[in-house]
Amino acid sequence: MDNPALFEARWAKLQAAEDEKTNLVQDLIKHTRELETKLSDTQAKLEREHDVADMYHTREKEQKGHLHKLTQALAKMSYISVLVDGDCMLFNQDLVTAGEGGGRQAARLLRSAALAHVRSVRDLPANTEAVVRVYANIHGLSKAYADAGWIPTLAAFGTFANGFNKEDAYCDFVHAGDGKECADEKMRAIFRMSVDSCQCQHVIFGGSADNGYARLLGSYRGADKITLIEGPPFAKEISELAPSFSILKCTEVFSATTQIVSKVSTGRALQTRPATASNSYATALSNPSMLPPVDTNQSQRPTGAQAGVPLTSGLARNAAGQRIDVPLIYSGKAMKKVKARKLCKKWHIIGSCSYDTDRKPCVYEHSARVDENQLAALRGLARFSPCPKGLQCGDTSCILGHQCPKTNCTNGRDCNFGKKLHGVDTKIVSWD
Repeated sequence: MDNPALFEARWAKLQAAEDEKTNLVQDLIKHTRELETKLSDTQAKLEREHDVADMYHTREKEQKGHLHKLTQALAKMSYISVLVDGDCMLFNQDLVTAGEGGGRQAARLLRSAALAHVRSVRDLPANTEAVVRVYANIHGLSKAYADAGWIPTLAAFGTFANGFNKEDAYCDFVHAGDGKECADEKMRAIFRMSVDSCQCQHVIFGGSADNGYARLLGSYRGADKITLIEGPPFAKEISELAPSFSILKCTEVFSATTQIVSKVSTGRALQTRPATASNSYATALSNPSMLPPVDTNQSQRPTGAQAGVPLTSGLARNAAGQRIDVPLIYSGKAMKKVKARKLCKKWHIIGSCSYDTDRKPCVYEHSARVDENQLAALRGLARFSPCPKGLQCGDTSCILGHQCPKTNCTNGRDCNFGKKLHGVDTKIVSWD
């Protein structure tokens, strides 16, 4: 008979095995419950994520629809901006002479040329409009055109501008004011606004005969949104920038010159920049188009008008009513030449000399007159002698200086000009 202890040992092993089976089943049940819980949590999370995805999908569809509508709305309001400085961009004579009909034709030609050009360089919505604005000193232009014989009266130019405005609702010929800066400031402001506008597809800029716009255009060098109009030749600084932009030649609208011949001043070439332009010395010296013109066909004995006196035949004055010497343009080489000669300034500049009489001739040179550049230099040299009447001088033939011509002069002992003739406001606001 077997030993009972062996049975007990065997029973113990079986009992241990059963306990292990029980523990295994319990562990499996526990793990299954944990998996079920995780599965439930995952399903709930997936449902939430699905709901979020549906929400974002719905929002995306709504945003796409809104964006499409916005794009359509912007396309309906898309335009190109055509900006013209009428003071330096002359319209062709046949257009100005034709009055209202010429104004209408100018607007029509400019608008169609602008749209055709832009469509050749970029894609445009089919309904793109051309918004054309011409800013100018209409009073100054009227006088220039009337003096040249293009129009019979000053008021006649208004019919041209009226026709330009009436041709199309998007075409405006705007009187910017009586000073140069009025048109310039408006041009700059509308130019920047147009370039930054998402509705403006392209900007066509017509002011390239004026060096004053070089700084404005320089900051947009290479921008494919900008085109320059070439009517008259580009000013020196603008010509250096021109290769960075596309060019629109519009010879059917604009003259190839910035000057017209005045019939009231012995055939002088008349600058169309208004004589009342608000110029400082520094501005004028950097921009010759802002200076009064000088005759290039003078007789051997020059008259006051031929010697560079402004076409207005008046005196330039600042806001305080003080006389201002109009800036001059001449080379250093010309100044050296006139300094080296003993020229009679009065004779060469105004054509007469009070010191030259039969009894006692003038000791200074009255020979063949100097050329245009030397004449300007001679006028500049004369201004280094102060006028006794200073800022109150009303003599239109006076060639002396009415404020110190030196740059940054400290009014030291070596200066012949009095204290009141320094720091003078040189901004010209009127002529008389």
